[in-house]
This record gives sequence, structure tokens and C-alpha cells, in this order.
Amino acid sequence: MAAKDPAPDARKTCSARARRSTVTGLLGVGLDRKDGHTRITKGKHFVLVGGPPETHEQMQEFAVKLNERMKSAGKAFGAVSPRELKDLSRGL
Repeated sequence: MAAKDPAPDARKTCSARARRSTVTGLLGVGLDRKDGHTRITKGKHFVLVGGPPETHEQMQEFAVKLNERMKSAGKAFGAVSPRELKDLSRGL
């Protein structure tokens, strides 16, 4: 007796999960630091860690601009899907 292929059920579960998933925050990690300093910036819905001053500043600007764009679109963390967040972050 052959076992059933679980793939169809797995696809249903995956697509259902994708429809329900929301993004609750943003984590930025800068891995290019060489100066020995640990930089951490925390916001209500984001944490930025590491990187040299230039990289860390770029992450900060991205987080601020993304939050502004989300606010103007009437979206908020906890209620935005990964796809919506990707669309909102384009061009930042």
C-alpha cells in the first residue's frame, strides 16, 4: 500500500498561512562594521543593529521613510502583509 502524497495539503496550508501572515516589525542588521563599535537603534516597530556609521544611517533612513510611507498608505505593523510591505518599500 502506497503512502499518500502530503504535497497538496502542504500547499493549501502554505497558501493559507501566506494570506494570514502579517509583519509586526523590522530588523536591520549591518554586517560590514570594522571599527569595533556596536550601534543599536530601537524604534516602536524596528531594531537596527551593527554596521559602520554610514550603513547604520542608511538603515535608519530606510526605517523612517518606510514608516512614513506606511502611515500615508494607512498601513501599520501588525496589519500589513509581507507582500504589502515589500510593495511599500520599493524605491526607498
